Amino acid sequence: MSREQFLDIVKDRIASPAFRGEYCWKETCFIVSDYWDTGRKTDGPARVVKPNTLANVILVEAALLIPTEYTLENTDTSRWKVDKKFIPKIGYLFSMISAIFATQSLGMTETVAGNILFIGLGGGVMNNFVSATFPNMNVTMVDINPATKPMAIEQFNVVEDKLSRIIIQDGVQFVKNQLAVGNDNIFDAILIDACYNDAKHDMLCPIEFFTEKAFIKNLKSFIRKSGIIVFNLLVIGHKKLKIEKE
Repeated sequence: MSREQFLDIVKDRIASPAFRGEYCWKETCFIVSDYWDTGRKTDGPARVVKPNTLANVILVEAALLIPTEYTLENTDTSRWKVDKKFIPKIGYLFSMISAIFATQSLGMTETVAGNILFIGLGGGVMNNFVSATFPNMNVTMVDINPATKPMAIEQFNVVEDKLSRIIIQDGVQFVKNQLAVGNDNIFDAILIDACYNDAKHDMLCPIEFFTEKAFIKNLKSFIRKSGIIVFNLLVIGHKKLKIEKE
């Protein structure tokens, strides 16, 4: 069949989100599905993660790579890989990644080598982009939720190897433990994308423990003098005004 016919079948299949998996820990479940994005971010087939605790909120979105063989079997998007080099230019992920290079904490060349810490794994989209675009980068991903690791590996093709690792641990405790054994001035960039998965808090991101003075002090010891620390800050609805006033 032609590419146009192939894509028409795919669009019909995922016109409504097609369930791909569920990953749960405690009261929170992450529901993974494929759908056809009509242009908001990926402008094509995408894999997304939504929590059962926040209606209509997409936590993770990754573009899918369209196969080059246009067969009926390949219209099943559950078989497709994610496009690791795609980061939506609309949204916070692009801003967080761009900050690393805009501040010249690391040079923006394909051969650049450095150490990056992600606190908050999700689907591993930021890690995928960094590892695929800058193959010499050493990446550490830390998340307290054990459900994120199989989700990132199975659904978003995150790879663990000598330059990429996932650590299931409280991010605050991870930093504290590393400093206790003398591992300071390690990272060129620390990106904190750790959020609540419900609407009970004035500020969804970051989780309050990551804003405490003791943790911020530890971060300063954990990062190199030329490094950068980037937080994802998210306040929703009417609560935004309250946060701004405070």
